[in-house]
Amino acid sequence: MKLWVSILTSLFVIPSFAKDGWEWSLGGSFENTIFHTDSPAPSLLKFDEDFFYQPRLSLTLDVRPSDRWYFHARTRIDRGFDAADAPDGEIRLDEVFLRYQASEDQMLQFQVGKFATFFGRHVREHDFYDNPFLTAPLPYGEILGVGVRNPFANSSDNIAARANGTQAGVFNSPKRNWATPVWGPSYSTGAAVFGHIKHFDYAFEVKNVNLGAHPNQWDPDLSDFRNPTFSGRLGYRPSAEWDLGFSFSRGPYLNPEAERFLPNGLDRGDLPNTIFGLDARWAHGDFIISGEILYSQFERLQGEDLESLSWYLQARWKASPGFWLATRLGQTMNNEVRGPAGASTPWSPDLFRTEVAAGWRVTPDVLLKAQYSYTESSGGLAGPGENLFGFGGGWRF
Repeated sequence: MKLWVSILTSLFVIPSFAKDGWEWSLGGSFENTIFHTDSPAPSLLKFDEDFFYQPRLSLTLDVRPSDRWYFHARTRIDRGFDAADAPDGEIRLDEVFLRYQASEDQMLQFQVGKFATFFGRHVREHDFYDNPFLTAPLPYGEILGVGVRNPFANSSDNIAARANGTQAGVFNSPKRNWATPVWGPSYSTGAAVFGHIKHFDYAFEVKNVNLGAHPNQWDPDLSDFRNPTFSGRLGYRPSAEWDLGFSFSRGPYLNPEAERFLPNGLDRGDLPNTIFGLDARWAHGDFIISGEILYSQFERLQGEDLESLSWYLQARWKASPGFWLATRLGQTMNNEVRGPAGASTPWSPDLFRTEVAAGWRVTPDVLLKAQYSYTESSGGLAGPGENLFGFGGGWRF
């Protein structure tokens, strides 16, 4: 089978060339994923039916005018950044940025445009060919009951109404109404400075929207920068096996459309979301173990802040050349807030997720993956569907 795949791959070659000192590279990939799940769909999946087919064509352009300058753009054609967000199909420019390397040793680099956040660890391996799973880990791939389109969705009255069933629950309404700790890779727009110094690396960025903003908020809007989000990560690599990091972020979590609901004298910047994160990765032989812990705090108009602690831990084992097995655990735990009658009320269900996956790299450019996830909800509120099955295949060219 590998021979036939190699022959078919060689029939379609994307050029790379150099001219007048400029290096150009065109590339892309084509992935096909089929999901089967209980309703409502867990993770950030948006479909209501039992099965959903998610094709994705990605096209990338890389240009290096010199050793110091680098330009990157990535366009995707699919049925939404998250499956079924655009069931009839859409085309997006997910990434477009310009990078300047100020020093030869990569100590100081600048970047401007639309690009993935530097926060945390998962984002560095979120691509189909780097992530051993088909979906993101719990802190990056599940909504919280924090309303982003209307601040009064976070009022004690509305929280209590969702808890007693007189109002639709979080997982029975559109996911774009709610926040996540971090929404996938958060391809938002802004500028960053980053670099490496011996065993340390650093990155600081200013972006137009919060890390938990829905993908339809990622494109640039000059008005967003009246209330930007500041994020960063400090990393330490004591040896080749270990990589440790501390991340932070602070910025408004409400969408611009929510400002019309705010009392006079307040704007989105007065209700920030603050996130702190710790991450670690250990690689030795055929094993890679990594994980993160995230603490998120959302300030609201009335009452106590909404607080959430989420984590995941995953392990990947290279069982044989080109084939791996992986498992991942994740949990989200939320505080309770005081309801209208003074009783403590849960504002979002606590979740625990168990996942297993397998992958087979048929050739360096052809990858097959399968995944099963089980999600358990607690805290007295209805959560997402329990079971999720997925199978995907990808081809890079």
